[in-house]
Amino acid sequence: MAHTIRSDLIVPEVLADAIAGEFAGMKALYGSGAAFVTAQGWPDARGGDRIKIPYFATIGEYEDLDSDEDDGSGDLPALTPAKLSMTSETATVAHSGKAVEITEWARIAAMYADPYAEMARQLRVGLERLADAKLLAAASTTTLTHSIYQEDGSGTPSWADVLEARFKWGDEQDDIALIVMHSDVALRLLKELDGNNRPIWDNVLRSGQIPAEILGIPVKISDRATKKADYAETGSSATGYETLLIKRNALAFWFSGGQPEVQTDKDILTDSVVAAIHVYYVAHRYSRLAGTTKTGVVKFIHN
Repeated sequence: MAHTIRSDLIVPEVLADAIAGEFAGMKALYGSGAAFVTAQGWPDARGGDRIKIPYFATIGEYEDLDSDEDDGSGDLPALTPAKLSMTSETATVAHSGKAVEITEWARIAAMYADPYAEMARQLRVGLERLADAKLLAAASTTTLTHSIYQEDGSGTPSWADVLEARFKWGDEQDDIALIVMHSDVALRLLKELDGNNRPIWDNVLRSGQIPAEILGIPVKISDRATKKADYAETGSSATGYETLLIKRNALAFWFSGGQPEVQTDKDILTDSVVAAIHVYYVAHRYSRLAGTTKTGVVKFIHN
C-alpha cells in the first residue's frame, strides 16, 4: 500500500467538505453541452444494477381529412385515435473509486501547505476524466456511421467527408454541439489545401490558434478519440480513427447520491487514515433525441 509522505496534509473531516465544494462545478465532455450531467442518480444503485430510461413514443404525424360532409355513407370524416405510450432503454450502473492513505506524521508535518484544495481538485478532475472517457466510449457505440476506412491506409478524411458524416442525420442536423477528433486527424485537416494550394484554415494558421470549429460546429481535439491499428481486424496494419459528431444532450452521465461521499478509516497500528471515494454512475447514449428519429451521435471512421 502506498503511503503519503510529509509533503501532504489531509484531515478527513475537512476533506469531505472540500470535495463537495469542488464537485459542484463538474462538467463532462469538456463542458460542451454534448452530455447531460447530474448527481441526481439512484441513491440505492450498485455496480451491475440494470436501470430503465423511459421515453414517450411518438404519436405520429397529423392526419388529413376529406371534406366535412357526408359522402353518402352516413359517416363524416373522422380522426383515427393514436395511443400515447412509453418505451424504455436500459443501462448498467458502473462503480469506480479512488483511495488515498495519509499518515499522521505527514498530516502534522505539512502545516505550511493547503492539501485540502489540491486533493479536492485532483479528485474532481479525476471524476471529470472518468466521465469523459466513459461518455466517449458510449458515443462510440452509435450505429449511425460514415466510413471511408481503407486497409491500405488511403482513407484519409477531408472537409467533404466530414460533411458526408454530418448528413447522416439527413434533415435532423439541428443543435450539433461538438466534434471530437484525434490530434493526428486535426493536423491533417489543418494541412489540407484549397484549389489555389493555400491552407483551407489559412486565417487560423496565421492567428496561431488551433481550429475552433468545422462547418460551424465546435471542435475538441482529444487523443482520447479512438485510434488503433488493424481497425478492420482482418490483418491490415493501417491505423483507424473515429471522429465523433455529437448533438447537444445526446449523452448522459448520472452519478448517484448527490455529491460523492468521502469515507475514512483509521489504522491504529500505522497511525494512518485511508480516505476513499466511491462513485456509482451510468454513462449512456440515447437511442434517439426528442423530436428526431435518429441517435444524436455520428461516428466517422477513417484512416
